[in-house]
Amino acid sequence: EYYQQVNGQAAALARPNDHLRHEGEFSGNTTTAEYYKASDGQRAPLARPQDSLRHEGQFQGNTTTAEYYQQVNGQPAALVRPQDSLRTEGEFAGNTTTAEYYKAVDGQRASLARPQDSLHPEGAFVGSTTTAEYYKATDGQRASPIKPQDSLHTEGPFQGS
Repeated sequence: EYYQQVNGQAAALARPNDHLRHEGEFSGNTTTAEYYKASDGQRAPLARPQDSLRHEGQFQGNTTTAEYYQQVNGQPAALVRPQDSLRTEGEFAGNTTTAEYYKAVDGQRASLARPQDSLHPEGAFVGSTTTAEYYKATDGQRASPIKPQDSLHTEGPFQGS
């Protein structure tokens, strides 16, 4: 009764009433369209700036640098050794004090020096411990299982279905 089956048709469109209406005929011209008309899109002519600097006479392509520094085939310069005023007098002995004091010797191992200990036990050493005496090893047999006693018992015969 509350819910009835209805055919699925769309509801009719309800347009809102508009109180703004055009009066007279609409002309589609705007002031923007009148001022900015479309043109052919030709490129604007180039305006090059006038230059007051003009060359007088004929142009010479030589520079003063090229005139002063002529190109020469590359040859190595002659070696010039610097003059030294320090000269050794007599014969040169190639021994240094370091080489005289620290000479190489055959590598022999140094004797081992063990530190002396002042702690010594008194009497003979007994190698057994109290733990080893009390806890002796056994044959490793399994212990017998102990079942716990239950205090709950059923009275009478059990009837199960």
